[in-house]
Amino acid sequence: MPGTTRNDESTLNDYLAEALRKRHPRWTADSLVAERTGVLRQRAKRPDIAVSLPGCPPVMVETKISPGRQVEQGAMERLGRKMRATGRPVESAIAVVLPTHLREGNPKAVAECNLSYAAFTADGRDPDTGVVRIDRFPEGSAWLTGDVNDLAAAIEYLSRSREQLRQGTDTLEELVSEVAALLAETVPQEALDRISKELYQLSSPQTHRMMAAIWASAFVFHYALEGQPGIPRIVSMSETSPNRTADSVPQTPQPGAIAPTNEITLERVLEVWREILKVNYWPVFVIASNLARHLPAVPASYVFE
Repeated sequence: MPGTTRNDESTLNDYLAEALRKRHPRWTADSLVAERTGVLRQRAKRPDIAVSLPGCPPVMVETKISPGRQVEQGAMERLGRKMRATGRPVESAIAVVLPTHLREGNPKAVAECNLSYAAFTADGRDPDTGVVRIDRFPEGSAWLTGDVNDLAAAIEYLSRSREQLRQGTDTLEELVSEVAALLAETVPQEALDRISKELYQLSSPQTHRMMAAIWASAFVFHYALEGQPGIPRIVSMSETSPNRTADSVPQTPQPGAIAPTNEITLERVLEVWREILKVNYWPVFVIASNLARHLPAVPASYVFE
């Protein structure tokens, strides 16, 4: 049609990268790049999108407009390649098939459309041939479908190595067990019964683990959000913090903002989570807050610390 804008895949990659950066506070123009040469060593073809954060495995994203011929092959070819800046090998890549309607019109529509994608991960090298072994998810020829938010979640997951995920899972399980035991030891049975009722459960060790897991998830999620607009910290930098310098000056809180503190109290936690709920994140913090309100103040401090 005369006058209709035609979009190539390079243009769509630029807008897809822009949309992804808005979905993670650490994804910047330096850590998430599109169509940039020199990202990989060994004269490798430039990746469509590369995500590389300090301390995290890099993730490559390869895109093609439907029917997406060769997009899977392109993603698999990234595995085992090394980042030019760090020498770290690529452990994961995602093949993304873009809908055909993006060939024309406003390229910003890539931020709102449904995508098809599959993840590929390197599972070591064959000891005999040295060839990289590759796992595909979903298996076979199936594809995941979702929007940019789902793609961002997949990238975030893959930016954690398997060993990091295993260690994190082990640590979380240990933490949940410790907190569950602390609940049984320090919180009156009446309060445990009220919290269990909120979960539609009877008070039991398993229910106590459920409580601990919900609060742990809220604190982990809160930590990930800290520093974003409208997200206060539960504690401020301690006077004895190793990160504190002689030049550190306490910041004056903005009018209406929550004053900083070094104490983790039930009142403080609920106050901060109320502020976060004004921004969003209801599924995480409403449940955690509703459960925490039934805790006595002193045991709550032990549990949250």
